[in-house]
Amino acid sequence: MENPILSPPPRSLSLLSRLIILTRGTVQQMGWFFLCFGMIFFWVFFMNSEARYWFEWTSWEAQQGEITAISATSSYVNEQRVMEYTYRYTWDGEVSLGSGFGPAGMYQTGANCPIEVNPSDGLESRLVGARRATFPAWAAFVVLFPLIGLGMILYAFRQNFKRIDLLRYGLLAKGTLIEKEKTGAEINNSPVYRYTFSFKAIDGKTYQVKGDTHLAHLLEDDLLERLLYAKADPTYAVLFDTIRPSIHILPGGQYQALSLFQGAGLILPLLTLLIHGTIAWIFYML
Repeated sequence: MENPILSPPPRSLSLLSRLIILTRGTVQQMGWFFLCFGMIFFWVFFMNSEARYWFEWTSWEAQQGEITAISATSSYVNEQRVMEYTYRYTWDGEVSLGSGFGPAGMYQTGANCPIEVNPSDGLESRLVGARRATFPAWAAFVVLFPLIGLGMILYAFRQNFKRIDLLRYGLLAKGTLIEKEKTGAEINNSPVYRYTFSFKAIDGKTYQVKGDTHLAHLLEDDLLERLLYAKADPTYAVLFDTIRPSIHILPGGQYQALSLFQGAGLILPLLTLLIHGTIAWIFYML
């Protein structure tokens, strides 16, 4: 049944409260962790690999160059140190420099070398038989780590958007516990249980809602548990006490705004965006 202390929808929910709810949850935080640290490998390996040139459609023109310097990089591929070969060439009457990467022994200083030049941009060239980047294209596998993190974030976003949507537009009802089962997962050495509650919606029909938590007291402290459901589709529902952090209903029927002190879940997303946003700016703007 509906609880009259909750004001009718749409109910107000501050922007900060939405952001705090949106970034809460173990899956969400693990996703940001994978994304944050995975992007480090992305910048170090992928952006310094041949893979970054996969989608470059350039026609090249054969030209002759001369090796002017050979230097050892700090990187290794297949336990061989990667060498940087610097060469010079003349294009359209101008002398330009380029570089290629590969194992030791490819060329000697002063040797002639075959190169290819982009005819539409004479400053862009590549050393035939060498890489244009430090690492081979297979280094692209490192994108799996940030992609896994992004997938976890998007999955958690979907769940948390549902909570925000129901907080604003859902109807309040009370459900009866009909099943409790272990999921096999654990959080902080506490087993995670899946609770199933039965409730009657405004259309007079009975529906079920499920919720997972390792905090058993949240869903076992009351004989009837509060829940929110969508009027148009009562199967779209969430148990009120599984929404974290706890949302308090004020005497007027509106929600109490969450404070910044409850926003610990915002720290990792903000750090990730700040760190990698800065790196992206350095890469593409400088």
